[in-house]
Amino acid sequence: MTRSSWQFYTGTDGNGSPAWSKNVASKKPVLQDDRRVYTNTNNSVMNPKDMTVISQGSIVYNKALNRYIYTSWAEYTFEFYEAPKP
Repeated sequence: MTRSSWQFYTGTDGNGSPAWSKNVASKKPVLQDDRRVYTNTNNSVMNPKDMTVISQGSIVYNKALNRYIYTSWAEYTFEFYEAPKP
């Protein structure tokens, strides 16, 4: 809960390793998916358009699989992403 203890991902350094900063303005996305896959939902009540695939989610590390697993949900799907490194 101490803001001064936080660090933010800022991309990778020259060796491809994660880089971090205490400056929140330097932050970079860890995961980005710009797809808009629900362009026509035929929902006459709300008429949603151009909805994203990623929404609020959570990440866990599964030691047995040696994988980081990110789960998210969107308006119509559940999304799962996995990687050996965050």
